[in-house]
Amino acid sequence: MVSGERGEPTLLVIRNIEGVLHVNPDLFVDENFKPGLRKRHRSNMGVCLRCCLTLSAITLLLIGGTFIYLYLRERHLGCYDPVNGRVCYSDLPEGDRYKWGGTKTDYNVTIQEHLDESVQPLDIPGCQPVLFFLFQRHTTRYPDREDIEEASIRLKKLAEDIVSREKSRLCKQDLQEFSNWVFPFVPDQDNLVAPQGNLIVAEQVARLKKRFPSIFSVERPFQSSSISVDFTSRVRSRETGYAFLKQWFTEGVFNSVIERQIRDNVNDDLLHFHRECAAKLKQKGKLVKTPPAVTSLENSSYYSSLLETLSSRLGRRVSKDDMKVMYRQCMFEMSIVGRSPWCAVFTTADLKLLEFREDLDDYHKDAYGNDMNWKQACGVAANLFESIDEVESPSYASNYTRTVLHFSHAGALKKVLAYFGIGKGPAVKWDEACEPRGWRSSKFCPFNANILFVLHRCLGTQPKMVTLLNEKLILLPGCSSKFCPLGEFRASFQREDLKCELEEICS
Repeated sequence: MVSGERGEPTLLVIRNIEGVLHVNPDLFVDENFKPGLRKRHRSNMGVCLRCCLTLSAITLLLIGGTFIYLYLRERHLGCYDPVNGRVCYSDLPEGDRYKWGGTKTDYNVTIQEHLDESVQPLDIPGCQPVLFFLFQRHTTRYPDREDIEEASIRLKKLAEDIVSREKSRLCKQDLQEFSNWVFPFVPDQDNLVAPQGNLIVAEQVARLKKRFPSIFSVERPFQSSSISVDFTSRVRSRETGYAFLKQWFTEGVFNSVIERQIRDNVNDDLLHFHRECAAKLKQKGKLVKTPPAVTSLENSSYYSSLLETLSSRLGRRVSKDDMKVMYRQCMFEMSIVGRSPWCAVFTTADLKLLEFREDLDDYHKDAYGNDMNWKQACGVAANLFESIDEVESPSYASNYTRTVLHFSHAGALKKVLAYFGIGKGPAVKWDEACEPRGWRSSKFCPFNANILFVLHRCLGTQPKMVTLLNEKLILLPGCSSKFCPLGEFRASFQREDLKCELEEICS
């Protein structure tokens, strides 16, 4: 007991090992006090007890709330594990660098997993190919003019800022890469096919020649009666088709014989249907540029944690726009140049989260997030079945496999893939970044992505359809085998009940 002024006892507070405050009521009892003073002291005791209990409750609430916040934050971020320490991209072996970036992924990265398969002849005993139907996205391109102009200004300033910051957590090798970096693109390259893109198409055709030697026979002439080629009004689509045919028939034959026969084969109605649909939706005030799920992700703790981590790593505040431009430059430079210092800004965990954002956006705008997406591709499906009917007709006669080559864009191809049920799985939700997902744009629709249908006529049995996605043989839903009986293929995908009119679909 400690006495204060006039001999009155002061409050003695005892804290136990659990941090809980206790007051001993007996300390306020003194037989020498007068009754009036005892009453006043008992009143003081009650006030002190209430104060201590209130403080204890507040302390417990703060501690409990902190633990709950940390638990929920950890649970919400799931598999995203921000790296706040020093990072060194230059030290990563080439094979350990994460290169999946949605539709900006390099085609060579996508096919690497099945490269050996892509050069093996695809033979079905007792069968011969009668239809080769290819729907292909354009190959690797440069960014568009607007993105080039924005990036050239923003990234130059960011690079200077990163190098000059003492608080940067990038290693010396990565910082040196930024010091040496020169912006590699110019506005006049606006959406043009990059040299690397032409090389990728040439390598693709070389593999197809090994896979389907009878179709790509060196003796086969170019005949418009057996080979159909078309593209959109966009230059990158045309250039991809030209690169394909140059590798097939040689550049000399293409320039002297083929180019003049196909130069006017623009077919936007069939190959650019997604643009037409978007225009109709915009006219009706129903075009959604950013799906609500993507907005929710960008406003979530996933993104705020990512931005905080990048800001800490670079020693400066990083905005969403900064991050978007850095990520885009990383993926374009990786696809075109083969390396980029801007990839050093991100860890593998960061890149996986940004890839998820791309998948989420594509799932809702181009795939299974809305039935309108896959229904738009009905015209391409109808064209495939018309080609099947053509070669199935008794009147069809040709010494060569009927070949149809369509060169289009990512927005169309993703919808075609959704029409055929590729990558369909549980709905992709913004708060499930760590969950397995069926839709992966990096694997389905990188630069130069393609889907190929090859119909085989077989002795003693019905025709068989094989489907290849980016040169990999796949099993389509509704088919009992990768060598799908034509009857099963028709039953699954020849949708007689679907009225193929964009005015009605895009409403």
